[in-house]
Amino acid sequence: MWISCWNCGQDVWLETQKQCRHCDAPVHRCVDCEFFESVGPHCSALNFDIKAEEAEAPTKLSLSYNCSDFRMTAEASHRLGQAAHKPPPGSTPAAATVAAPAVGAPASSRQPSAAPPPAASDEIITIHREPPLKHPKLPLVIAHRGDSASAPENTLTALKAAVASGAHGVEFDVHMTRDDQPVVIHDATVDRCSSGKGAVAGMTLAQIKALDAGGWFAGPFEGERIPTLDEAMEALPAPTVLFIHLRAHENDSSRCEWAVAQAVEKHDARKRTVITHHTRHGLQRLREMDAHLRLCWIPYGGQPGEEYVDDAYLLGTRFMQPRASEIDEHFMAYAREKGMWVNAFWADEVAEMERLIRLDVDGIITNMPRRLRETMKGLG
Repeated sequence: MWISCWNCGQDVWLETQKQCRHCDAPVHRCVDCEFFESVGPHCSALNFDIKAEEAEAPTKLSLSYNCSDFRMTAEASHRLGQAAHKPPPGSTPAAATVAAPAVGAPASSRQPSAAPPPAASDEIITIHREPPLKHPKLPLVIAHRGDSASAPENTLTALKAAVASGAHGVEFDVHMTRDDQPVVIHDATVDRCSSGKGAVAGMTLAQIKALDAGGWFAGPFEGERIPTLDEAMEALPAPTVLFIHLRAHENDSSRCEWAVAQAVEKHDARKRTVITHHTRHGLQRLREMDAHLRLCWIPYGGQPGEEYVDDAYLLGTRFMQPRASEIDEHFMAYAREKGMWVNAFWADEVAEMERLIRLDVDGIITNMPRRLRETMKGLG
């Protein structure tokens, strides 16, 4: 996974890099922290029991690069040559742009046996944690790509049908065109869901709009068009919750992030929007654009159980979208302990819907929003 180097702000691939290739700063490990050395494996700053093997390696739990309580031991500092760290040519150290804790802020409840030396300002990274959410009595019905069982996915007809079905929220996907216009489509190409062929990123908006996005779907939908992000948001008025999934290729990711953040502001939809992203540094860029956005991280390929909860929690997000098959009583108890909001992906069959409802998930993503509404009525 990619993280930002605590020293220079450049990207580091956490699993393989022991130090930043830009500035030579070592990746922080919990085993190198004064608190871990003196207090033991429970970290109250990150609210984790960290096993020795996890503390030794810069893996999913050893996220002290993002921990305001990290204090490197003298031994580790000497061994790693901390004083030699330098920013890469032409860059500014991350400390110049990352806010340090306020003067006079309360100290951590965990106190080492001997007070650690004061940290340099470039050792402090503050997690922006989204405020907690009130959990609903019954899960939100979240229509996947609109009411995609009754209309062509991600079209205006499908989005409007989702609202008509009684869905509380609608999930839809966004890619960028060649001329920097955000459009609502799941795939990176137009081949599967339109009359055309080719990459979305290689086409202009005019070329995209010329395609038939309904003829492939059974029923009288010929003439449907691929909507722009503005058109989709206008078709989904408040109080419908918008779950906007950024699908753009990594090369276009920052453009897509900017376009979505601007659209959310333009439509005054911040309070009812959750932006889903697959990369940590993409979430960080969104946070820098607007600190009040609600964000959801979905790791590529998925992650099992507690590992996903841990990573999402440490990113400061509240929303999660685990696969339905990963969700059980233990998962939900752990997610609740961390204050996370769980949207299950996905459920179309009644038996699975009922199972997830009984597990008290917060939302269920479905291609069958009407069926889910009826199922909840039957259980209520």
